[in-house]
Amino acid sequence: CSGASCGGSTTCSGSMSNTQSDSNPPCCPVDAVWSAWTVWSKWSSTCGNRTQSRTRVCASSACGGSTSCSGSRSEFQSDATPPCCPVSAAWSSWSSWGLWSATCGSRTQTQSRTCSGAFCSGATTCAGSASNTQSDTNPPCCPIDAIWSAWTLWSEWTLTCGNRTRSRTRICTASLCGGSPSCSGSGSESQGDATPPCCPVSAVWSSWTTWGSWSATCGSRTRGRS
Repeated sequence: CSGASCGGSTTCSGSMSNTQSDSNPPCCPVDAVWSAWTVWSKWSSTCGNRTQSRTRVCASSACGGSTSCSGSRSEFQSDATPPCCPVSAAWSSWSSWGLWSATCGSRTQTQSRTCSGAFCSGATTCAGSASNTQSDTNPPCCPIDAIWSAWTLWSEWTLTCGNRTRSRTRICTASLCGGSPSCSGSGSESQGDATPPCCPVSAVWSSWTTWGSWSATCGSRTRGRS
């Protein structure tokens, strides 16, 4: 404001400056930047070794700014004190087969296993049996010694009366698998009748006595005997 003279006013009405906005200015470069992190995700498992994650977004650049963000878009963290996971008991491997229950004939052998390893309130029992038994399908035969059969019935008496006997017999059966082939004792036995019926005996004449004396010393005479 100038030009005052001859006592004129030295001030001017109005503003000494004037401002205008650019109606179409060039834009300023804006680099891409990370958004805030999301909240942590749920744990990857309910127990044991587990992690959780969170992510962020690289926001768009503008006006030729940098289009990339430095760093990772995701991060993970592990649970430093996770709850333990229940572990149920499990069967061990089967043991070797045990000795046969006998050296020959019908026999069996057994194997076993152990139910163990329950942890953190896991089931303490295992389904199934703790032992397994098998029979020998082709066992060696057992030696069997020859033995006597049962006695036969007593035979008929040798006589119908008086001093008489009867008998019975038995058989020495064959041995098996190398057993003794002989039997101790006799294959037959006899017994007498302790109270036999008496035998009928008919009366018989005894021997004649000697002749007696003559009935007379001479002439017609006889003598007798009995």
